[in-house]
Amino acid sequence: MRAAATAGDDAIDQAIVAMDDFILANSSLHPTKAMLEAFKRGAVAPDLSSVRQLGPQICKGSTIEGFRRPSPEQIQATVKGLLAVPREPVMNPCL
Repeated sequence: MRAAATAGDDAIDQAIVAMDDFILANSSLHPTKAMLEAFKRGAVAPDLSSVRQLGPQICKGSTIEGFRRPSPEQIQATVKGLLAVPREPVMNPCL
């Protein structure tokens, strides 16, 4: 069962789309949307397996609430800043 939606959930969904678009536009690997979706499914598969085994209690008090806490405007501003400079998409651009 999914937690009740917050005001930031739509902004999070929009952020994911913006990040996907950034990856597709800037990756030297030239992935297609289908390739990116397959990569994302594969990347989360081990985590989803754990979540399914532990059930809904795993999300109670989890860090996911930290992503849902900022206002939609804060989420949009943060993502806009992160994606402002075209570059090779990496997991941690600060390294």
